[in-house]
Amino acid sequence: MKFSGKSSVLSALLLPAATACSDLEVLNENDADADRAIQTPEDVEALVIGAYRQWWNGATTANNFGAAFSNMAWQHSGWPANFGVVFYSSMPRPAIINDPSDQFYVNVVTMWNQSYRALSAVAAGLKAINESQEIQDALGASRVTRVRAYGKYVQGLAHAAVALHYDRGFIIDEEIAVFDANGQVIVQDLYDYNEVMQAALDYFDDAIELAGQTWQGGAIPEAWMSVSVDNATLARLAHSAKARYRAAVARTPAERAAVDWAAVVADVDAGITEDWTMNAPRGGTPWTVAFYNQYFAAAWQQLSYQVAGMADQSGKYQEWLAVEPSSRMPDINGEPFLIITPDRRFPQGATLEEQRANPGTLYDVPASLGNHFQQPSRGTYRWSYYWARTMRNWGTNPNVVLYDKTEMDLLKAEALYRLAGNSMTPEAAALVNISRMAAGLDDISDGNDSCVPKLPDGSCGDFFEALKWEKRLETIFSPGFFIAPWYFEGRGWGDLYQNTPLHLPTPCLEMQLRQELCVTYGGIGGQGGAAKSVYNFPHEG
Repeated sequence: MKFSGKSSVLSALLLPAATACSDLEVLNENDADADRAIQTPEDVEALVIGAYRQWWNGATTANNFGAAFSNMAWQHSGWPANFGVVFYSSMPRPAIINDPSDQFYVNVVTMWNQSYRALSAVAAGLKAINESQEIQDALGASRVTRVRAYGKYVQGLAHAAVALHYDRGFIIDEEIAVFDANGQVIVQDLYDYNEVMQAALDYFDDAIELAGQTWQGGAIPEAWMSVSVDNATLARLAHSAKARYRAAVARTPAERAAVDWAAVVADVDAGITEDWTMNAPRGGTPWTVAFYNQYFAAAWQQLSYQVAGMADQSGKYQEWLAVEPSSRMPDINGEPFLIITPDRRFPQGATLEEQRANPGTLYDVPASLGNHFQQPSRGTYRWSYYWARTMRNWGTNPNVVLYDKTEMDLLKAEALYRLAGNSMTPEAAALVNISRMAAGLDDISDGNDSCVPKLPDGSCGDFFEALKWEKRLETIFSPGFFIAPWYFEGRGWGDLYQNTPLHLPTPCLEMQLRQELCVTYGGIGGQGGAAKSVYNFPHEG
C-alpha cells in the first residue's frame, strides 16, 4: 500500500535543511530520496523505529564528550589527546571552547546533534501517524500503540540526554514543533536544563501509560533496541530512566539535595528487577559501542589515582596528593605507588609482582606497562600502574548493561539517606552492603572499619562516602550515563575538581542562527564551574 498523504514536516525532516535548529534532521541512511522514503505506513513507522539507534549512537560514540567527562571526573586517565581527553582534564581546568573552528567542537556538539536527530524522527513519524487515519488503519491499533509508546520512551531518553549535557535545550515533539510553509522548523524556544528534564520525565510517563495498554501486535522487535522488549519491560525501563536522570540532572550539591527523592524511590521500586542488557557485539554491527575500543589499550584507560586512590590504606595516596600536580609520578620515593586495600576489586598483595598475579575484579596490573608511561608533557599525574578490566571480554560476551540493578539499589539507598535527613537507615545500609561486602569490605551499618574509602585528609569516609564509593565502582563507564557516571553524579555530589565545567554550552552554531552570543562554562574565573570539591584536594584551583 502506498501512502499518499505525507506532510510537509515529514519531508522536511527527511532532508538536510538549514533551519534554526541546524541539526534537526533525519537522514534515511539507505536512500536519501524523501519521496521514496515515505511511500508506505511502514516507512513512517520506520522513522520512529530508527530514533533509538540515533540516541544510542550519541550515547556511546567515541566522538561524544564522554571520554573527556570521564577524565575530568577522574573516572579514568589517558594520555592520548584525542576527543579532548587531555585538554579538558588538564589542571587547572580550562573552559569549554564553544567555537565551531575548534578541533574538539565535534565532541561538544555530538550528543546535541544525535539527540535532536532522534527527536526529529519521532516527531515526524508520530505526527504523520496522528494526522492520517490511513496510516492508523494500515498499521492497526495495537501496532500504533506500540510505536507511540516506544516513541515516547525515546523522547524521554533524548531530552534527558540534552538536559544532562547542556545548559539549555529545545523541547521537540509531534505537538510542539512548529513548521513554516516550506516545512522548515521555525525558531524554537530554548529551555533551561531543569525544564528540559521535566519534559523528559513527562515523556517517560507517557511511555509508561501507553505500555500499560495491550499490544496484541507483539513485543518490540529485536531490531528496534537490539533485544526484544515487551510492554511490561518497557514500562520498567522508563521508570528506571526516570529515577536515574531525575537525580543526575543536578549540577551542585544544593540541587542534588533538592531532588524529589520520594519520587526516585517510587520509580526505582517500579523499575527493573535485574540487569537489563543490550546485545552490542564488537565490530561492524548496528549496535557496536564505539567508545569501548579505547578501553582495550592501557594508554586510554589507566586508573586515575586522584579518586580511586581512596582505596589505599598505605598512606601513599596522601603522599601522592601532597605533590604539586605537574610533579606527580606513579612512583613515590623510588617505589611504585601501589594501592594496598582490602577492596577485592583492586589487585591484592604488597608488591608489583604479587598484585600482577592477584588481579582485582575491576582493576589489575597489566603484564606490560609499556603503553602507560608516555607523553610526560601531557602530565605524569595521568600515569598509574593499573587499568580497568571492565571491557576485556567484549566480543565473547557482547552484553552491555544499560540499566544496572546495583545502580538502582544504590540510588534508592541515597534517596533513603536523604529522606532520613542525611542519616543512614538500616534499609539504606543493607543496599550498600550488597556490593560492599561482596568486595570484601565490612558491614557499613556499624561504621567504616575497612576505611574504604580513605579520604584525602586521611580520615575514613562516612556512610555517604561509602555509598558514593560503591556507586562509582559499580557503574564505571556505564553507557546509560554516556560513558561518564562519575562526572554526572560527581557534580551533584560536589566531587568535581574546582572550575570543572558543570555542563556544556548550547552549541555556538545554534546560538549564531538565533543571532545570540555564544557562551561557555568553567575555567578559572569563568561562570558555571565547579566550586572547590568536597574533598578539598591539595593544590586544587
